[in-house]
Amino acid sequence: VTFEGEALAREETGELKARSLFSTVTLCEFGMYTAAGDARPGGPRLLVLRFARKLSAEQMQQVFRGVVDGRSGYSTAELESFLDLLPDVKTGAIVRFRSDATGKLEVFSGDTLVGSVAAPGLAAAVWAGLGEGAE
Repeated sequence: VTFEGEALAREETGELKARSLFSTVTLCEFGMYTAAGDARPGGPRLLVLRFARKLSAEQMQQVFRGVVDGRSGYSTAELESFLDLLPDVKTGAIVRFRSDATGKLEVFSGDTLVGSVAAPGLAAAVWAGLGEGAE
């Protein structure tokens, strides 16, 4: 896949799910990508999420609090700055997170940059939390 002119190789795919009292629902499908040919830890990464249901920004914040829960390496202020960037999403919407070697974590709603936060530990926590197949 190519994003903003950068060739990326798929590393992993999965589904992000939530449990309710009686069932489990799929919130989104995701793909995790790294820069093609760049095996450096912390190198450029892209996370693409395609939402299977409508979520408010507040619901998105709850989801990503769960994704990074129990991980370290970031401050509460960094987490809150990141969460404040999360948009409302409609069914079928695409949200992208891009991080680079400096630890800048950018949030895109569709192809539009919403904002970014400089938080290497948080970028690693988001990547690791989804990499474990967060449900």
